[in-house]
Amino acid sequence: MRHSEPTVDAAAKALHRFEEYTRNRDFKAFRVEKAIAFKKYLAGQKGAQPGERLSKATLYTCQCSSQREAML
Repeated sequence: MRHSEPTVDAAAKALHRFEEYTRNRDFKAFRVEKAIAFKKYLAGQKGAQPGERLSKATLYTCQCSSQREAML
């Protein structure tokens, strides 16, 4: 199944955020605790608009992308 370019870009950005958070540690070392901590970290991040947090859609995309990559 092929995904649209914006979908692939969103997944790549989400994985980049997760790799920055984990300081590029190997995905083989993935643990559920890291995913929970990452989700809390994202919830505290600022969004594109001043004074706004990341949207729920962004949080969801980041969470799903990092989980999928860890399963590979």
